[in-house]
Amino acid sequence: MTASSTLESFTKVYSNLCIRLDGVKLAAVYEPMQVMMFILISRTRLLAGTDCHREIVQSEGKLEIHVPRVFTETRPAVRFSHVDHLNTNIDSHPLASRLPKATGSTPSLQEGSPAFKSFAAPVDLRKNTNHYLRSDEPLLCLHVTSFADATLVGLTYPHSLADAMGISELLKAWSNIIVGKSYLVKPLQGTYRDVLDSAGTDHDKEVSQREFALESKQTRGVALVSFIARYVWDIATRRTVQARHIYLPANYLRHLRQGVEQELKETHGGVVPFVSDGDLITAWGSRLVMSSRPWKRCSAVICNVFDIRRRLENTFAPEGPYLQNLILPATTVLSRQEAANATTAQIAQHLRQAIVEQTSDMQTRSLLRLARNWFAALGTMPLFARWDSRVIACSNWTKAKFLDAADISSAASGDVGEHKPCTGVVGNSAADAAQDHVRPVMFWGTTMNTDDKTRDAFMIYGKDESGNYWVQGFLRKESWALIEEEFRRFGKDSKESI
Repeated sequence: MTASSTLESFTKVYSNLCIRLDGVKLAAVYEPMQVMMFILISRTRLLAGTDCHREIVQSEGKLEIHVPRVFTETRPAVRFSHVDHLNTNIDSHPLASRLPKATGSTPSLQEGSPAFKSFAAPVDLRKNTNHYLRSDEPLLCLHVTSFADATLVGLTYPHSLADAMGISELLKAWSNIIVGKSYLVKPLQGTYRDVLDSAGTDHDKEVSQREFALESKQTRGVALVSFIARYVWDIATRRTVQARHIYLPANYLRHLRQGVEQELKETHGGVVPFVSDGDLITAWGSRLVMSSRPWKRCSAVICNVFDIRRRLENTFAPEGPYLQNLILPATTVLSRQEAANATTAQIAQHLRQAIVEQTSDMQTRSLLRLARNWFAALGTMPLFARWDSRVIACSNWTKAKFLDAADISSAASGDVGEHKPCTGVVGNSAADAAQDHVRPVMFWGTTMNTDDKTRDAFMIYGKDESGNYWVQGFLRKESWALIEEEFRRFGKDSKESI
């Protein structure tokens, strides 16, 4: 089975998703993952592929994933590891007790995911993707840490294999296997032919040759050289980037939205244009980043990742998931004056406008055309920036719905693979038995690369059942100081209004 990766910029990114489950003991998670991989693969058209498991770099610079006809103990579908702390409660463990926790109606900053990498993957797992090119190492690594009252499940994979939406589909399939509903596992699509192999090429000429919204603003020549030099200098001289989790309670989001919508209403003749929660959070974070000292007297570019699956027409088959990296950036360009003075409402409106203008079927194909040209020439995604621009990146995982995708009811009680309903509850009380399934308490994601230089970036994990959002930021200390001050001001105003 083969699946070539079109977005080569992610071939060297190593990603991890770690999920926390409270009040359960996750049993036999490895076997269901093996079964899930077998079913996903056996329901594809090509089982007569080459007999190897590694990613191979083709002459044209793309990747192919080759899967064995049969999984064995020496060549498993998934690398599995387990750490046992069954005599310790999670809140008594010196490191696990520091995992991010909701702080009620008070926004807060907490430790970032790099502090918890020991829960994400085994210590001997390579911290880059190069070893896949020289070995039969499984692309998926499942690392389970068991406590007396909770379980942490880490899933590590190369970003060339899948994006957030793809991993969400994988979690759904895994959950269905665990609860004995393998018949719900749909066959993978795009395993024989890359679904994007013609998008943005001469075969797609009728649409993709039309001009992209920002095509005239591509960074070229002296401007590109200056931009790269400034970026390299920034990495070399400003090493104080910290990863931290941001807890944004529902009442803080309401506070943000109220202020933004009031301003938009005043500037749009009483009509409030639509802005999503993702627009609000990205605009809020971007404003604080652009207000910090390293950003003074700079223009700005905000790259907002979007899912291609929902944008290209008559391209994706409706009957199954695509386990690929299918993302592109919608780019918002702000002048030096806008970067210095724009409000959260103004930035949110710019972000929404960029999404509307750049993510239609035609525009997505045109951006793919530019991406192919840039990769062929420079090995990178197209850049739409001024020579003095700094870049903010945001990836919003809300639509992946990881908290819903990982429904592991039967694993909680040990009834793995049984075709019968299971409460997924450990205990005998009527209240416990009333629960339908076990939802993850939280999750976090990060890159595992040792050479990762992520900065001025946000990952919006999504919201919980109460409407509280979790975000991870990779920011400089000056930006974190501004966020802390913002939270202090909100807390003070909230107390005064009581």
